[in-house]
Amino acid sequence: MEQISDTAPAWEVLLTPSASRPIHSMAQSADGRWFLTDELNHRLVIVEPDGTRRQIGGPGYGAGEFLHPRGLTMLTHPVSGEPRLYICDAGNHRIQILTLDGEPVGAFGGFGAGPAQFSAPSDILITHPRVGRTSANGEDPLLVVADERNNRVQVFDPDGVFVAAIGGELQQAARRPLSRKGWPYFRVGSDPSLVYPSRLAWAHGQLQVTCRDGVVRVDLALALLPDFATWRREAERRLAASAGVVTFHSRPTAGAPLPKAHLSSKGLVGSGRRLPANVERLVCRI
Repeated sequence: MEQISDTAPAWEVLLTPSASRPIHSMAQSADGRWFLTDELNHRLVIVEPDGTRRQIGGPGYGAGEFLHPRGLTMLTHPVSGEPRLYICDAGNHRIQILTLDGEPVGAFGGFGAGPAQFSAPSDILITHPRVGRTSANGEDPLLVVADERNNRVQVFDPDGVFVAAIGGELQQAARRPLSRKGWPYFRVGSDPSLVYPSRLAWAHGQLQVTCRDGVVRVDLALALLPDFATWRREAERRLAASAGVVTFHSRPTAGAPLPKAHLSSKGLVGSGRRLPANVERLVCRI
């Protein structure tokens, strides 16, 4: 017997007498079933509440087949209401989506270093980051994936649509689309250095990433925001489209909203009134 974690029951390493393989990750559903990724046997093991076991998959490249499955998580889809399993299929460089009965629903990813591509994804986590009083992507949860050999984490919506990448070496414009929910917030500073991220955890409102040299704590809500230069360019584009412009009333800080002005469909509004035209022409002055 081997203790897998402090909170989970002990599981036999010997899933069959002839195959001594440790499990990588485990999760429990509301109905009491346990789901275990048996990495070196390239399969998912489902343990029913009565103790009976069955396996899903085996080595391969098709739907429902795995090469070194690692991290997994469980999420009830916010639109369909159906519970789903998200599994890091590390050897196939993708995330597979299954029903709780093990039926394939879909997959996303593929080998590479671009947005929504992976190099040996090792762990996956559900998060609800918040920017100010509003979550960074509405009220929906976000999937965070440890993209181990690309030295980054990637963020997706529940359907596998790319949101952002944090760390790595992608160009800024390619990896950080502006969050509509984040307006008018922005970020100051660079991404954290994530060297071979392998495990993810969520504690005290922060993403904790286990890397080669230790644990890196990331304020995910702040990391998802655009940097100031990107925010400024987007501000100018939006204001040009609406014939309004923005001015700063005080020096901004990381993650802080503009204190005295906001945008409306009619242009810039300050202290409850439209600002004079000559003031509105002062774009992004600090």
